[in-house]
Amino acid sequence: MSVRIDGDRYAAIAALFGDYAYAIDEGDGAEIAALFVADGELYGAIGGPPVVGREHISEFFTRRRAAGGPQRRHHIASMRIVARDGDDYRVSSYFISVGPNGQMSGTYHDVCRVTHEDGGWQARFVSKGVTVEVNGVTHGS
Repeated sequence: MSVRIDGDRYAAIAALFGDYAYAIDEGDGAEIAALFVADGELYGAIGGPPVVGREHISEFFTRRRAAGGPQRRHHIASMRIVARDGDDYRVSSYFISVGPNGQMSGTYHDVCRVTHEDGGWQARFVSKGVTVEVNGVTHGS
């Protein structure tokens, strides 16, 4: 069952997910890293150990883009807030990533921190876990 939260906090989390989809499609490491808290963590089907901290997250995505992988478009759906602990919300969502080599799908397992800043609600990732399903095989968290 989903956790009910007020509309402003929900909107902040939804905006974070939209910003993430566009930023990862553009491949801008600094823009992606800015969506995380300072000591945020990226883990799961990323091809190695967890990546911790904005600087390392930025470097991870910058290297990935420089490696010249195919351009993909990410579509995130069915965002479900499953738990709350203070300002942190555990969120599950599905994604489909489409590119020239076909599509893959999976699940994001995220913790988002929602705080009131500069007169409005802001959300950032505390952690982002990625599980990828390709041809019925699951990889990642």
